[in-house]
Amino acid sequence: MQRITERSEVILLYAIGEIIRVVIGVLQALRINYSNEKRKERTMVEENSLNFMRDGIS
Repeated sequence: MQRITERSEVILLYAIGEIIRVVIGVLQALRINYSNEKRKERTMVEENSLNFMRDGIS
């Protein structure tokens, strides 16, 4: 009986470790996505500003 309990503890610890790794991976993916969205937003603002200035000069 003792052996089954020890094995269960090892499996549980492994499962918890895997869950933590997955959560960290998801958080990193979300951070990268957020950074990319902000970069796209900045690029769009810059392009719109340039178009506005160009159209205003013409």
